[in-house]
Amino acid sequence: MSAPDYESREAVDQYLLFHYGPDEANLPWSFGPSGALRYPVRVVEELLDPAILRSGGKALDIGCAVGASSFALAHHGLEVTGFDLSVALIEAANAVSRGEVRDISIPRSGHLKETVSLLLPAKPTSGKVTFLVGDAMNPPTPAEPHNDVILLANLIDRVPDPWKCLQEAIKRLRPGGQLLLASPYTWLESCARPGKWLVRDGETPLEVLQRIMGQELELVYRTDIPFLIRDHERKFQWSVAEGTRWIKAS
Repeated sequence: MSAPDYESREAVDQYLLFHYGPDEANLPWSFGPSGALRYPVRVVEELLDPAILRSGGKALDIGCAVGASSFALAHHGLEVTGFDLSVALIEAANAVSRGEVRDISIPRSGHLKETVSLLLPAKPTSGKVTFLVGDAMNPPTPAEPHNDVILLANLIDRVPDPWKCLQEAIKRLRPGGQLLLASPYTWLESCARPGKWLVRDGETPLEVLQRIMGQELELVYRTDIPFLIRDHERKFQWSVAEGTRWIKAS
């Protein structure tokens, strides 16, 4: 399987639909898995513990794509920096932030397409969001523990070295801060060599994560989070991410 293309117009529109499209466009079938809709917001609402947030805290959304999770974090009063390696996705995220993206074109069948109006996010009332182009392997933010929350959603199976990616995130998390992870663990050789995948004989990915992060982070919550990505009006990708919340040791 080839590496995903995140720079094409088709890919950007698919992500915009996934993040901001109306439910009936993402799933035009009443009998479909509606509980898998609105994943970029649900992943924040299901994993974040707002009760332990500090006032005026900071957050990183690493691999933010077109930004819906970043906005969801900001609605909890956080100052959020979202970054992604894809220039096209970050351009789209900034356009959403400015209210400039309204309609997208999505596939129906073959060369047939339809126009969909997006549901743009409300402006955060307390937090704020900044979007940057940046590499999860070498983040464009200081390697200092300033962040109260760091989110990596559907990312660790798409980077060349998942453990290095996590180490860079941990460096930037303050003691007592929350690391939010979600992944369907769809490992691809085109993204990382099999030896880098967080899976070992006799161990699940979560067991590997607990072993390699256990000295610095405590696993405090785990859940399954379904999500749905539309390919066209009769084909969809239904997946289940494992979602976890970790607290950095003081």
